[in-house]
Amino acid sequence: MPGAEPCERVEEVACVGMTGVALLTGRVPVGDREPHVGRVDAFVELAEVRGAERIPDRVTASAASGTVRHVGQDRRVLLPDWMCSTLASDGAGGQGALPYWIRALSPKVTVAGPALVVTVTRDDNSPMREVPGRVERPGTVLVVAGAADSRTAVLGDLVAHELLRAGVGAVVTDGLIRDSRSVTALGLPVWARGTTPVASRKDGTGSVGGCIELGGVTIADGDLVIADADGVVVWPVASAAAYLERADEKRIADEKRAAAGN
Repeated sequence: MPGAEPCERVEEVACVGMTGVALLTGRVPVGDREPHVGRVDAFVELAEVRGAERIPDRVTASAASGTVRHVGQDRRVLLPDWMCSTLASDGAGGQGALPYWIRALSPKVTVAGPALVVTVTRDDNSPMREVPGRVERPGTVLVVAGAADSRTAVLGDLVAHELLRAGVGAVVTDGLIRDSRSVTALGLPVWARGTTPVASRKDGTGSVGGCIELGGVTIADGDLVIADADGVVVWPVASAAAYLERADEKRIADEKRAAAGN
């Protein structure tokens, strides 16, 4: 909200005992079912994370407690490459799913990454000019709230170009975008309420960073955003380990049911 204090939250997230997981933070968005989703260079061993050596970007590991410590947006989340919005929702017990009317404008793409939140006001996208200087790592998912009643665009192709240059991997918003064909051609996946030809004002309202509410879901910088053709799910990073375990249990149960039916 305008004038709101940024959320400075520190959480400890227990590592999940899986032998190999995809590091989705910073991963280039990929098309659905493309074979390079789980390529070897996208995997790390959790043993490496538990080690004593320094991990970049202020993400530190504790060998004694087996936890990964995250600060603000600058946090790293480990996920398996089978993760999708449906399993993310199952893992969270249906919590954190954004409204159905926030739809995929690039439905063949799946993304997952840490959130950087933005608050805009009706028909004004002023904060979007500040975003490139606030992105701390490639693969950041920009989550823009406050445009649910706007008739103008949160972004167009020029803003999309700047976001991509800054390292933004995807955009999720309750607003509209314009130049949608050009935005798609640039390679910026977007989940939005829809499209419009109308440009926004620049009255200087809004803010970048902190906490927002979008579609009834509270989202803070660094929370994990998982988005694909079925929708968008947000995991608070403090709950990520537990949600991941539940999602994996659901995946295994589903695979057993499918195998039993063959």
